[in-house]
Amino acid sequence: MTKEEVAKMSRKIKHEDLSKTIICHENESAVEVAKILRDTGSRHLLVLSKDEKPLGIISTVDINNRVVAAQKDPLKLKAADIMTKEIITVPSSSELMDALQKMSDKNITFVPVVDSHHKLLGVLDFTKSLKLLCEVEKEAKHRG
Repeated sequence: MTKEEVAKMSRKIKHEDLSKTIICHENESAVEVAKILRDTGSRHLLVLSKDEKPLGIISTVDINNRVVAAQKDPLKLKAADIMTKEIITVPSSSELMDALQKMSDKNITFVPVVDSHHKLLGVLDFTKSLKLLCEVEKEAKHRG
């Protein structure tokens, strides 16, 4: 694919591209985190600071490995104690193609999208982004 073809397909991330975000806050107990994951049927959630900035991610595997298998008391552990801290975010001004490339490069299935103050706006899902890009490509082909 040429740079010109990629440029035709490119567009900024839009608010409607974002998926619902399952969240907890950094001071919630591991028990509360597990309940959120159970009740929502999600495999992961984002951990937010008091000012709604993404701090980390917790997956069901994290709860298994860092709490259950480590034989730690889930009532004494907070979300901040068990979260993966190094998360990748993208600014809302990003190109859809760039966000998709970042997810592909890092082998992740979603990426939090943040505003200029680093507050969470939502998440961009890999599969949904790929479908959106296919739609953009179809539109570009129809236009010429």
